[in-house]
Amino acid sequence: MKQKIILFIVLFGGFLFGYSQNSMLINPKNNFYFGVGLGTNEIMSNEFSKPKHLGFDVFSEYYFAKQWSISLGLKYYKVQVAYEDLPNLLTNGSKPYEIMYFEGENFSIPLKIHWEFRIVKNFKGFLSLGTNLNFETQSNYHYLYPTNTENTKSFNKIDFGQNIGYGFTYFLNQNITFFTTVEAITGNKKGKKDDFYFGSNNIRPRNLFNTIGVKYSF
Repeated sequence: MKQKIILFIVLFGGFLFGYSQNSMLINPKNNFYFGVGLGTNEIMSNEFSKPKHLGFDVFSEYYFAKQWSISLGLKYYKVQVAYEDLPNLLTNGSKPYEIMYFEGENFSIPLKIHWEFRIVKNFKGFLSLGTNLNFETQSNYHYLYPTNTENTKSFNKIDFGQNIGYGFTYFLNQNITFFTTVEAITGNKKGKKDDFYFGSNNIRPRNLFNTIGVKYSF
């Protein structure tokens, strides 16, 4: 799948490079855009597998400068957490083997800031960073050899996470923009895991999105 995505980006970039040779430069400053994206959602917080699902999002974006914008959106996706916790020197070997499996669904409201840089004419790259407010709409927990003292009912269904990403945009004209992104998102706390080097760490859902979409300015 990753090879296909890389190939798509290369081909898409090549097409846009050729097209952009005769395009006028677009300055999106002071423009509002409304966008929709669809792509793959890869679960990164499952220690035993890396399942993939579909994910989609809608958002609005405002360019307050030529290369800077801020966006607010709504994203729906599936989440999973699966981990094992073995006795180690940190716990003096007293903690029994533990497995936890969680799966659920999230509606997330990501707030992001974007910095764009020109690659060639209207074909640009960008970096993004932000926070997301997560609403857990489904929550299913399964414990084997249950030893976790934390009550799963205490885990917040509404919580903040982080997002970071990069991607490419192509301004077809002042109104229509195509984009592709790679974005990592963290979710709500789902317990703790002991680590020999870093102590006790919070476990959170982690998702990696590969998305393509379109933005339109009215």
